[in-house]
Amino acid sequence: MTTDPSPPVPRAYALPWSHGWNVLGVSLLFQAMTFGIVIYCFTFWVEPWREEFGAARGTIMLGITLLNVAMGVASPFAGRAVDRLPIKYLVCGGVACLSLGLALSAAATALWQILVLYATLIPIGVSLAGPLAAQALATRWFPDRQGFAIGLSTLGTSIGGFVLPPIATALLGAHGWRVAQFDLALATFVILLPAVWFIVRDPGPVLGTAAASPTPPSPHKHGTASHTFRQRNFWVIVASLLPIMIVTGSVQFNMAPHASDIGLDGQTTALAVSLMALVMIGGKLGFGYFADRTDHRFLMWAMIAMLAIAVMLFRNADGTTSYITAAIVYGIGVGGMLPLLGAMVARCFGASAFGSVMGLLGPFLMLGAIGPVITGWLRDVSGSYELAFSILLIGFLPSALAVYFLRQTAQQTPLEGSARAG
Repeated sequence: MTTDPSPPVPRAYALPWSHGWNVLGVSLLFQAMTFGIVIYCFTFWVEPWREEFGAARGTIMLGITLLNVAMGVASPFAGRAVDRLPIKYLVCGGVACLSLGLALSAAATALWQILVLYATLIPIGVSLAGPLAAQALATRWFPDRQGFAIGLSTLGTSIGGFVLPPIATALLGAHGWRVAQFDLALATFVILLPAVWFIVRDPGPVLGTAAASPTPPSPHKHGTASHTFRQRNFWVIVASLLPIMIVTGSVQFNMAPHASDIGLDGQTTALAVSLMALVMIGGKLGFGYFADRTDHRFLMWAMIAMLAIAVMLFRNADGTTSYITAAIVYGIGVGGMLPLLGAMVARCFGASAFGSVMGLLGPFLMLGAIGPVITGWLRDVSGSYELAFSILLIGFLPSALAVYFLRQTAQQTPLEGSARAG
């Protein structure tokens, strides 16, 4: 990994805390805007695009599928870059790509142009200026509290999910989707680029702080693809998380169309999405805290149980109260996914190989992108989401079984010992 050549903070301007907290704060900001705009606000563009371009829900959902596929393809390259290049430059490049992609989509004259952007510039932006970079920074700046630090770093996506949907729907209602997307593109560029450029850097000694930040380790000698693919834990993580990603993607990206089917307006849906993102904060902090202290399998089973309850609630929702209740339960459960994934990778493979391993997971986990398309298609065929949600519930079973075989190499627990013995 190449150390960021940014100069250390001068003693006269040094703060009485580790610069890692400043970096963590900016990582929350760039995740909030990239994920908030691209992931949480996508559902609000479905109806305007359907009306303007005359496309079916399943066709529009191809946008999010292409986004995930492209992120999966780019993931190994982004992961290797994160382990070898200064993250500041990577994140700035991601911000520029995302801003350009959103601005061009605002000027699109046909749906296929938007789909192309969701397969090229926009996924590059999210890959470089999203959770991967933030979690890698967390593992380097806080090596002794990786689970909790990763949990904190992932709060940015929830903050974005809480703040951006009301803003997006307000812009959408006042000016239409084109102006809304252009304004979001401009805000992304103007706010993020200076913050990342002046604050984000890889760890190194910071003069005048209470304690110098740790020096990042050299690249992990086992971070290669061939070695990673031979590790049992890698495939256990894939098998346990892929079905969950199919389910969660299907639910999240169909929230607005599903709400419309049961008679809810856009502002009510935005409130549900915002509340969902807000309770995710508690889920991420809780799962991140216990990830340093508890067998990760127990945490995965707890998350699966919460998500299964949420899907059942969504399936039976028939009004505002039941729909918002389902969104809140879903938010608590899905909040554990990012911190648990990061904690499992950090514990099983180490901080120095974190980016590379996370990058290699991307092409496999991106297969979950087929979920929203199938769910949208089932809705169009059956006339409701009840059948789709019933089928999605089955997806939790292979996840619950696969995670049992996870071996946590860094910290053994009593259950782990019995699993090894078996």
